[in-house]
Amino acid sequence: MPVEVTFDSLFGRTLQDYYQTKGIKQRVVTLPLMLDLGKMTGTNMVSNRASFFKMLSQNIEDHSYEEILQEIRDHLYFLNVLIQAGESFRVWWTNQAADYCGFVWLCDRLKAVDNRVEQIKVPTVFPLQDTLREVDEGLSGLLPEHIDKLDLLDRLQSVPQQVRKDYSYLW
Repeated sequence: MPVEVTFDSLFGRTLQDYYQTKGIKQRVVTLPLMLDLGKMTGTNMVSNRASFFKMLSQNIEDHSYEEILQEIRDHLYFLNVLIQAGESFRVWWTNQAADYCGFVWLCDRLKAVDNRVEQIKVPTVFPLQDTLREVDEGLSGLLPEHIDKLDLLDRLQSVPQQVRKDYSYLW
């Protein structure tokens, strides 16, 4: 199975819970880069996000600036190891800015490699029989049971290398 990639920490846990309830061992890489906020300059993602996370950590008491950066370093390192190992990836994203920017950034990272990449672009509105289910919080608003109930895995699409290259121009 491909390695699951998400840019939302809560949804990363949702995916882990989903697979655990199914009895499936599945790797999930969570990249909470928050690329929709702050200034993006340079090529080093960790140093780029350092000042933003330092400012952000002043308002978050349960995580320190250093812990957030170390988590990002660890996940980016693991992602690089998986890319070099030729692993395939399934990227979960929405049209919300953090997900969209994350997807475009990842396409830039994967534009020149032969790894198989798939995407599940999750809409934020689902028509369900007599109701309309809105997921205003993005992926973090989904529960493990929503993956099957909303047929999210049926939205799977391939992201060939040329398409990744096309998206990379947006980065």
